[in-house]
Amino acid sequence: MIGLLPDNGKIERGAIRLNGTDIAHWADRRLDNIRGKSISLVPQDPGTSLNPVLTIGARVAEILRLHGIRDGKERRQRVIELLVRVGLDQPELRYGQYPHELSGGMKQRVLIAIAIALRPALLIADEPTSALDVTVQRRILDLIDELRAEFGTSVLLVTHDLGVAADRADRIIVLKQGRVQEQGPARQC
Repeated sequence: MIGLLPDNGKIERGAIRLNGTDIAHWADRRLDNIRGKSISLVPQDPGTSLNPVLTIGARVAEILRLHGIRDGKERRQRVIELLVRVGLDQPELRYGQYPHELSGGMKQRVLIAIAIALRPALLIADEPTSALDVTVQRRILDLIDELRAEFGTSVLLVTHDLGVAADRADRIIVLKQGRVQEQGPARQC
């Protein structure tokens, strides 16, 4: 949806419509304008999704800078607010820490902060809890639900866990080898 297919991946048919415009074959440069702003991604593995040489604050601030917030003080304040919003304790401390200093659940919260920084219309959550223990999984899914309701964001939850899908989704589509096997309202699945 946001142009992150590997080199050997391709779109065989169909369209990806954003506000009525087909974006399926847009170039990366054009997609850069909507990544994070209109459509955002919470990647699967928090352990490998954060740059180990950037502090948490620098990494979250990057999305704000790329989308036009030039003032450093304003960016810092917004980052702190985002870290608070996703439930990280001691946000000032976390701002200056590196990914290796955080737990898996904390890293996932940072990725969610990045994803919601610009209040996108669509949040793609790609197996957002697969690397986390059950207790942390529930907290992360609850957080995504809260943010969805607060910001009016739609969520596309990609998961292998049909129990999670049935519990969290309004509508479920089951894919096998990239093809739709079944679909319908979650309460019917």
